[in-house]
Formats: sequence, structure tokens, C-alpha cells
Amino acid sequence: MIKRKNIFKVFFNIIFLFIVLNILIEGIQLNIRRNGLKRQVSDAQVKIDELEKKRKTLEEEIKKIEENEKIERLARDRLDLHKKGETVYKVVE
Repeated sequence: MIKRKNIFKVFFNIIFLFIVLNILIEGIQLNIRRNGLKRQVSDAQVKIDELEKKRKTLEEEIKKIEENEKIERLARDRLDLHKKGETVYKVVE
């Protein structure tokens, strides 16, 4: 009778220990996975910030180019200016 109780206690303790260890291992694995995902999110945010900065720089360059083209067009149309080596023809109606 005592042996049977002891065997039951040992068996119960082993199962309980197995369950606790399984929960701990799963928790550790989830924590590792979560940390990896946090790292990926952080890396992605850094890349997003870099791309945003590059986009703003490119937009500023586009504005400068558009302004220069407008200035050049006005100079050609209103002041009859031309680039070196160009031949300007006027159409007379």
C-alpha cells in the first residue's frame, strides 16, 4: 500500500515536472521569437527612416530641377537667350 502511494506520488511528480518544464521551454522559445521580431521591426523602422530621408532629398532635387527648367524656359522665351553652340531660328509669319 505504501509502495503504491509512493509510486503514484513519483509518477504524479514526474508528470507535473514534465508539464512545468514544457511550459518553461515554450515560454523561453516565445521570448526568443518575440525578441527576434522586435529586432526585425527595429531594422525595418531604420530602413523606413532612411528611405523617407532619401525621398525628401529626391523631392527637393526635383523641385530644383523644375525651377531651373522654368527659369531656362522663361529666359529663352522672353529674353531670346540660348545656350552656347545653339542656333536660334525665328519663325516669321
